[in-house]
Amino acid sequence: MGAISSKLVQQQSGEKSFTKLKKRFVYTIGGSHLLNDMMTVGIVPALLPLYKQAFNLNYTQTGLIVLISYLTSSVMQPLFGYLTDKKPKPWALPLGVLLTGLGLSITGYVTNYYFLLLAVAISGLGSGIFHPESNRCVFLASGNERGKAQAIYQKRVRNLNQKAALNP
Repeated sequence: MGAISSKLVQQQSGEKSFTKLKKRFVYTIGGSHLLNDMMTVGIVPALLPLYKQAFNLNYTQTGLIVLISYLTSSVMQPLFGYLTDKKPKPWALPLGVLLTGLGLSITGYVTNYYFLLLAVAISGLGSGIFHPESNRCVFLASGNERGKAQAIYQKRVRNLNQKAALNP
């Protein structure tokens, strides 16, 4: 994914007007966006009954797990967006997906509720790192068809959220 971002930057800097939509890049970034959001938005809430049973949690503690996941993702995303606007960081794409998956994976091994919250926060942090740079890559790949590129990129995630709502 970092190679895609680097390749797009090189192509844009080498050409004055880059008008053609690069669908392959948009679909690749869209697929990684789907994977990343599935781990954050889809799997964390789906694992709540398991966390509740494994750690003997009440509803407040269970809700705090989702709050930590969404809060770290949502609050950190604008901060990382600000940083990547100043200086693009193509390595943020693989790092974001890695941290999201790593944090989620660690939740299967923790034995303490507070470590569970930390692991979920790491997962949310990864999601926050991933999104600004992935949006920049889609922008670079869009050429003069920015709306179409964003529609392709975001539609994959919207379809996932609709299917998750239908199949709890």
